[in-house]
Amino acid sequence: TAITVYSAPSIVSATPGSVCRSGTVTLSANPSSGTVSWYASATGGTALATGNSFTTPTISNTTTYYAETSSGGCNSARVAVVATVTPPPTVTNPGAKTFCTGASTQAISFSGSSTSSTYAWSNDNTGIGLAASGSGNIASFSPSGTGTANVTVTPTLNGCVGSPQTFTITVNQSPTPTLSSYSAMCVNWAPIALTGGSPSGGTYTGTGVSGGNFNPSTAGVGTFPITYS
Repeated sequence: TAITVYSAPSIVSATPGSVCRSGTVTLSANPSSGTVSWYASATGGTALATGNSFTTPTISNTTTYYAETSSGGCNSARVAVVATVTPPPTVTNPGAKTFCTGASTQAISFSGSSTSSTYAWSNDNTGIGLAASGSGNIASFSPSGTGTANVTVTPTLNGCVGSPQTFTITVNQSPTPTLSSYSAMCVNWAPIALTGGSPSGGTYTGTGVSGGNFNPSTAGVGTFPITYS
């Protein structure tokens, strides 16, 4: 009388899979021999499917499945194969931006849940001087017209597309500086603070002007234009 012992088959390799947000995932396993069965648990239970590849039901959370092969009445150890659900990336809304004609804008940088995300944006009003679409951050541009544009930015990470964010870029007409007139002075008078420029926040320039003040002794005798910009 003799006892025959057969070699046990094995899962030689397995390939996991992933999906963005939710959906089905295709997993695969390569057996040394026999037929592969797929399970939801490491031991026991009923096979979910058979075959070297297995498509999961729709899942919204990362789930581990187990592959087992059987041959000649012998079963292999089960091998874990992971179906990964990747959360979509997010992008932070940069908020409304306002610029004026006649000067280059500040660049608009995007950031979000991952530093590895890429960004694509679209613009519904090219009349402000910004292209209809682009990728990455929005570089500084020179506004060519006034108006408001809705800009939508969408993040992508490893092929997983996140939810878009929309913000506005408004371009206003730059105000025309005006300056009140000044009374005549004597050359030996004390310096005066220059006022009357509108809108506020501008700069006074001209002969005898320094730090927003006009010094008649520095300018000397004559007529000297004062510029406000």
